[in-house]
Amino acid sequence: MTDNYNATTENILLSFIILIIAIGVGYWLNTRRNGLEGFDGGAPPPQNTDPFPLPPNPYPNSESVVSIPSTTAAATMPQGTIPLITPPASTTVDLNTPLPKEVTQQLDTITDTKLKNALEQQFRNIQATLARYSTLDTPIIMNDSGQICNMWGNYAGGKYSPNQNECVSIDNSGLLQCLDNSSTPSRCTKLLEDGYINNRNTIDYKLLLKPIINSVIQKIPVTNANIEDMNKNADTIINSYVDRSFIQSHQQEIINNNNQNIDDKRKIIDSGKEELSKKQNETNINQNNFSLFRTQISDSDSTSNLYYKIIIGLIICILIIGIFNFLFSNILS
Repeated sequence: MTDNYNATTENILLSFIILIIAIGVGYWLNTRRNGLEGFDGGAPPPQNTDPFPLPPNPYPNSESVVSIPSTTAAATMPQGTIPLITPPASTTVDLNTPLPKEVTQQLDTITDTKLKNALEQQFRNIQATLARYSTLDTPIIMNDSGQICNMWGNYAGGKYSPNQNECVSIDNSGLLQCLDNSSTPSRCTKLLEDGYINNRNTIDYKLLLKPIINSVIQKIPVTNANIEDMNKNADTIINSYVDRSFIQSHQQEIINNNNQNIDDKRKIIDSGKEELSKKQNETNINQNNFSLFRTQISDSDSTSNLYYKIIIGLIICILIIGIFNFLFSNILS
């Protein structure tokens, strides 16, 4: 909002400056159309060679009056006083200048203290900016003979070269002069005699300040409504973001828990596989031992059967021998 007011203020000031320049150029073109030989269309006055021995201006930095004497009989200048308005000596703006009463009355209608103080500060800044340019430094680049002034260049050691070809008060004498075609200082106060430029050299910035302030204060309800809508939209977006963040964090927690459970189950499975592998190894070992034991039992059974058969054979042999012994003993007896 501040940038828009600053841009509006600058545009208004630029328009006034262009208007003043246009008036000066129009006046100059009108004088050239009517003849540059004197501003009244008469014969041109002869060039003056007197060095303008006027006393120094006692008020070089303020509004003053300068008397224009008659220097020669052939070039008689009208007697009178010409106000010379000099630009401000400093471009420093005073932010403590009170605002107009109409403005303060409008500010008093604002109940929000913070807003009121902020607007008051901004209005003071605008007022200071307008006041800074309320007095225009209208350049004069034509001498009293109707000649366009030459550039100051190296005159007086280049002291006035920043002024290009504008009329200046040499050595603060209070008399506006510029260089003619022969690079000699000549008077250039003719354009100020009628007071037209001086009367329009000051701008009443209050006429510019009041509409700006009225527009701002009148738009406060609209601005507040827009701010309220923006706050509602911002709250909606923030709440939506908070809700989504909560859902995201909750889902992330579930995912982390699931991952943890998967890791725990994987560890249990790995542990079960390891235990199963151990048991399987033990079973294989027991199976091998059982097979060996069965083999040993089979071998023992075979040996037992062999022994059994041998014993049975021995018994049968003993019985046969016994029978034969019994028979032979009976026969022999």
